[in-house]
Amino acid sequence: MGIIVFFFLLIAIAVVVSAMALLFNSIRKSELGIKGIMAGALLPAAIYIMIFIDYKFSCSVYALGSYFVFPFYMVLLSFTVGLIARAIKKNIFKSVSNILLVSVIFSALFITLLNKYTFGIADYLQIPKYY
Repeated sequence: MGIIVFFFLLIAIAVVVSAMALLFNSIRKSELGIKGIMAGALLPAAIYIMIFIDYKFSCSVYALGSYFVFPFYMVLLSFTVGLIARAIKKNIFKSVSNILLVSVIFSALFITLLNKYTFGIADYLQIPKYY
């Protein structure tokens, strides 16, 4: 199972690097402002809180579930929706895409800096785990 987790996290890292490249291009073209950055910073916090609440009210959790849940919802899903929004050639969707890509980068920071609470959330909340 460790190999699957490793490849899943490796994909998430590749997505973060891709998001950085796309955002660098948007910044270079002056398509991203401070409001977009602030919205992109708040979105991962909201997702993190929702996942935390879901774990808080769970009776038991899969031991390696957090290694899949956090990167999926905070990185992969945001990136995919951001790419779809980028493909639509309207300005509002370009802004949404930039916000979601900023969200991906802040999510990676969240997951990295709050590693103890992210991947060890079941231990932190003292939720029974099953394997």
